[in-house]
Amino acid sequence: MFSVLSALAFPPFGVWWLGLLAPACLLLASDRLAPGALVGGVQRSGLAAGAAWAAVGTLPFWAFEQRWIAGVSAAGFVPMLLILAAYMWLAVWACARVLRWCGSRRAVGLVVLGPIVWGGVEFFRGRVAFDGYPWYLAGIPMIESTFLASAGAVVGVYGV
Repeated sequence: MFSVLSALAFPPFGVWWLGLLAPACLLLASDRLAPGALVGGVQRSGLAAGAAWAAVGTLPFWAFEQRWIAGVSAAGFVPMLLILAAYMWLAVWACARVLRWCGSRRAVGLVVLGPIVWGGVEFFRGRVAFDGYPWYLAGIPMIESTFLASAGAVVGVYGV
């Protein structure tokens, strides 16, 4: 679902509000990474493996949005997709760890701490790692919303 919703949120489709739902799909996936859960029909052996399945699910989005890279560097296209999916793995894994830490207050962790972790991973991808790659951040489609664009003037794309 993340891949479809994210692709529809960005141009050429531009259904901006779907950009709010796309990260929520992965946040909900991180909440379901319980011991012994079935992920993709396979018995999950650990939190890292469950997060890896979620990251694999983001590959269609990255392949669609970054398809122009294949024309620039065919040899670098697949490694780049794997690196971008690795950031999604990190986000799902970190959110799942935070939700486990929240214990019985998982709903609060999902609504409050989940977006903070997600924004932190996007900040890491967009500003820190490898001098940053701030393309297709979750807050970018929100520019179409007057309210969220106004909030972005204060908290930036990572806060939206």
